[in-house]
Amino acid sequence: MQISNQLPQFDHKRAVIIVASKQAADIHLAYQGEIETQKEIRTDSPEYSDREGHFERRSKGKTLGAGSVYEDKDEKTKTDFHNQLQSVLKEIKKQTNLESVIFLRPSQHKQDIKDKLPKVFVDSTDLEIDGNFVGDHPTKILERIDKAANQ
Repeated sequence: MQISNQLPQFDHKRAVIIVASKQAADIHLAYQGEIETQKEIRTDSPEYSDREGHFERRSKGKTLGAGSVYEDKDEKTKTDFHNQLQSVLKEIKKQTNLESVIFLRPSQHKQDIKDKLPKVFVDSTDLEIDGNFVGDHPTKILERIDKAANQ
């Protein structure tokens, strides 16, 4: 897709734009006035039955207590998402000459996601923007990048 003349053109550096959230990411490649969506990653939360892990304590025919032990779904979802993100980024690293990385992510997940990025992506990061912009049109993302770069 052509980039409007009012927005950054990325004439001299090939930029990988990573737009990430807790369990979703969009990866774009921008170079010489064009932006292309490389990959969209979406990780769904696992579904569990409501009664999973239910137990009851009984003695002499009476119920003394009951409850449920629910497993933390977040940890599995996070691990699945990070594994998918790492594999996609490794693939992109093989395909393109990485010169610049622009990273958009929610501030509460900043370190979480950054720790899982391959080292070459962290070292090449030129700009970081706080916010959840996953699913936004590439033009909106470029407008945010332009605004952050000019501040």
